Amino acid sequence: HKAAANEFRRCSELTAPLLFPVAAFFAVNAQQFIELLFTAQYSDAAIPFAIYSLTVLVRSASFGAILGAYGQNWFIFTRTIVGLLANLILSIIAIQLIGSAGAAWATVFVLFFIATPLNYSKITKISGVTLGALVPFRLFGKITLISLIFTCLQICSIHTIDSYAIWFNLILLGCIVTLTNWSFIRTLFERGVRT
Repeated sequence: HKAAANEFRRCSELTAPLLFPVAAFFAVNAQQFIELLFTAQYSDAAIPFAIYSLTVLVRSASFGAILGAYGQNWFIFTRTIVGLLANLILSIIAIQLIGSAGAAWATVFVLFFIATPLNYSKITKISGVTLGALVPFRLFGKITLISLIFTCLQICSIHTIDSYAIWFNLILLGCIVTLTNWSFIRTLFERGVRT
């Protein structure tokens, strides 16, 4: 069980330094991104898109893979149904209260406060390892701090260079991702040189 937990943690350690800054980029640059891809006619989609970008934060963990490996298909099915029903009910309520962004907020809420805790609870129970063994909390804290600083820099660029901000922020994203993933990138290059 420890080997599976180590692989699960390693997966999170490899993906979080990429996914956290990407989520921050799309959350901050949603308006410009939507207008760049689909024109200003679709700019109303920017707010839900920015909110949905937050769901990327949870994607650093591959819950389905480890649960499937432990033969927990029934749990995956029931958790999916519970999440679907909770999302449906909360979306209906939230749309009535705050409009179309309510559906996005309901999805984020269900993912962060229902699905993810259920997944971690089940994985710790069946594997016998602690939550600390599964989740690289220190790394998540560090990457979250870097992503928050990145978010502030992006907001400043939007207010100062306006129309070119998305391009500046994209370059900044590349720098942040390269810095946070440097040991992984270096390992890839070293392996490539050896072969």
